[in-house]
Amino acid sequence: MSSIVDRIIRERSEKYGDAWIAPTRALDAIVDHDMSKLVGLVLSGHFYNWFMILGKLCRAVFSPNFLDHWVDIAGYAQLSIDHAKKQEDRDVLL
Repeated sequence: MSSIVDRIIRERSEKYGDAWIAPTRALDAIVDHDMSKLVGLVLSGHFYNWFMILGKLCRAVFSPNFLDHWVDIAGYAQLSIDHAKKQEDRDVLL
């Protein structure tokens, strides 16, 4: 692994601990409960954004005043909004 990646992992681990595990645990809970909900989320086109927002929220628990988390969350939310609007427009045309 490159020294840059090692440094980033070390810095993030010092700052956020194992926050990266929380989205995995949340995803496991969804899968264990009802796989059809996960499949629906993946097929909706929002899965990646949802997953990234979840990860950013986990980081924000450890540093809630670090604005970068909130900016990233807003960005991923906007991507989902834009996607939903495109889907809504497409559905109207059908």
